Amino acid sequence: DDLALVHIIEVNIYENDRIVRDFGSVTLPWKPLNPIRTIINFHQYNGGLHGYHQYDMYGQVNYEFCEGKLAGQSIKISLEDSDLNNENRTSAEYKACFEGIKTDWAQYTNPR
Repeated sequence: DDLALVHIIEVNIYENDRIVRDFGSVTLPWKPLNPIRTIINFHQYNGGLHGYHQYDMYGQVNYEFCEGKLAGQSIKISLEDSDLNNENRTSAEYKACFEGIKTDWAQYTNPR
């Protein structure tokens, strides 16, 4: 079989020396054409904060992360899909990290 087996692929897109999007795909060796996990992360920088939303290929946010300094205080937010709810998304820290982050994930899922 001439099929090259690639199990993990990561692609990082940078603008002005900062990562703005990254893509990942994981397949099993015995099913190389059927990824078991495919994601896209949208990164955002607000002042001293760096955060990202992680989308699956169906458009669901399944992870959010942010860290950095806000008003001189260190903050770190790490939310798995089971923790993503309105209660966790109302804090000033959360809004400073993620307000205005891109949500147009679908335009990046069809490579040209």
